[in-house]
Amino acid sequence: EIEDGEEKLILPKNFLDVALESKQYDLVSTMMVNKVLDFLKTNKHTISINLTYSDIGNKVFMRNLYSRITQEKIGDRLIIEITENENMQDYQLLKNSIEKFRQMAQELPLMTLEALF
Repeated sequence: EIEDGEEKLILPKNFLDVALESKQYDLVSTMMVNKVLDFLKTNKHTISINLTYSDIGNKVFMRNLYSRITQEKIGDRLIIEITENENMQDYQLLKNSIEKFRQMAQELPLMTLEALF
């Protein structure tokens, strides 16, 4: 969720479809995740991030995410949720990502794990 200039929250469903249609999803997703990680650097909250199969398949995005989590030592306050969809094809890629997040002290919802195995 993001705030507009009037302190009103804008839900992802209101802008992610437009980002997908305009082929700007990777850019918008990267910006949103970076904002969350920036927030975690200055706060002690625990925050959840939803990743899509497309995010997980984006090597540059994932390398940046793994790097920031490790360097900034925020893994214990970040919950990664994997959004299920019918486009999931490479279950080994998903499994490898889950294992890497686990090594970084992430929590993954049981529902997500059940869907993958």
